[in-house]
Amino acid sequence: MKGSSKKTIISKKAVVAFILSALIGTSVPFGANAASNCDQKIKIIGAQKCIKSDKLKDTKIAVFSDPHYFAPELGTTGNAFEAYLAQDRKLIAESSAISKSAIGELKKSDAKIVLISGDLTKDGEKLSHQQFSKLLKELEKSGKKVYVIPGNHDINNPESNSYSGDKATPVENISPDQFKKIYNDFGFSEAISRDKSSLSYVVEPAPGLRIIAMDSALYKENVGKTSPVIAGGFSDETLKWIKQQIKEAKAKGKTVVGLMHHGLLEHFTGEKQYFSDFVIENWEKVSEEFADLGMEAVFTGHFHAQDIASKTSAAGNKIYDIETGSLVSYPSPYRIVDIAKDKITVESKNIKNINYDTKGLPYQDYAYNYLKTGLKEVLPLMITSLIMKSNPSLTQEQAYMLAKQAADTQPAPSITSMTVCDLLGDAMIQHYKGDEETNPLATVITQGMLNSQDPMTKSLGFLLNSAYTDPSEKDNNTTLYFNK
Repeated sequence: MKGSSKKTIISKKAVVAFILSALIGTSVPFGANAASNCDQKIKIIGAQKCIKSDKLKDTKIAVFSDPHYFAPELGTTGNAFEAYLAQDRKLIAESSAISKSAIGELKKSDAKIVLISGDLTKDGEKLSHQQFSKLLKELEKSGKKVYVIPGNHDINNPESNSYSGDKATPVENISPDQFKKIYNDFGFSEAISRDKSSLSYVVEPAPGLRIIAMDSALYKENVGKTSPVIAGGFSDETLKWIKQQIKEAKAKGKTVVGLMHHGLLEHFTGEKQYFSDFVIENWEKVSEEFADLGMEAVFTGHFHAQDIASKTSAAGNKIYDIETGSLVSYPSPYRIVDIAKDKITVESKNIKNINYDTKGLPYQDYAYNYLKTGLKEVLPLMITSLIMKSNPSLTQEQAYMLAKQAADTQPAPSITSMTVCDLLGDAMIQHYKGDEETNPLATVITQGMLNSQDPMTKSLGFLLNSAYTDPSEKDNNTTLYFNK
């Protein structure tokens, strides 16, 4: 009897051990707090089990965004091209020279991985994609691993044009399948998983580091339209796939970061309200889920600004949105990022020289002047959009006339001749640079605008205050710590 009892006890223990082993082997880490000195902890029925995995060694990567490359052969002079630039703020004519300068600098860098967060081309011209991909091939030949994701300008774009004199002529753009073929060597060919519903994929370019390239562009909605969809988001299928990839990576003890075009988080108060196209749909819920599943950070672009935002979920898990400014907008930045097991160290650099006629000015001065001048044309258009949102019964012409009046208003004539347009332009330049500098005069004026009874004046004061106020992380050079 004793022998039989002993065998029964051993058998029960073996069964329990087998069940726990199976649970531990297949369960997902308990939120982002899974990472620890033992590589990973899994929380099961109140207990924690330590598992071993690949340890992430310090990995240096470079990040740039929104190069908006435009093939020079498609025309960069004439009235039609100038008309395009008048409603934009990008250095499109200079884009080829800027991209080549950036590629040249990255070849010399000690970063082994390069991430590009979308808007690879001006407006999705096939020739522009082909030329830009050749530059990326040169970068890979220098020993770098390059990964891309599309932006809202890149696929099915109805505004793909060439320019000659007074005429803009449609040119061939590309489909999602063509994008995948042209950029096959820059993520797709070495993907360990691909999403069937989008151009999203997963790579592991260094042991222990999973990068989930998340396709947030809504180019499927461009078909039949005269202008591309700017907004971004994930379909239910793609979101389900992304979350599964995070779970699987964390179950193996990997450090997980994302790459996408649109913002995952707001980078200033009211961004989703006033600039809804620049933050993904349902961002509050999606970012909460990503943080709790264990994604540490995501590299984004789209708004052309140097800004790092963070969010801590209700469960206490933190996620960072590291937005990188556009190569074709002052100050033409890129980032060198060192990813370790417990932190990301960010260093920002700006393009200093390009092979282009900058009218005798250092490139940074040339780019600054271009942006400051261009914003005087663009800001009334931005205000027009805000007016039409609040009063859709107005025609665009009526809204533009009101916007011009608002832009030319001097909100504090007794202390300065600065107009609303001047103030907004300065605020946007500060936001583009990152680490916004306090402007005491603007602070006084903004407070007066916030106290105004006029709804438009109050809204513009709110935007000014938001642009100058950056309560989150430092934007250019900083160290960001992961969840423990």
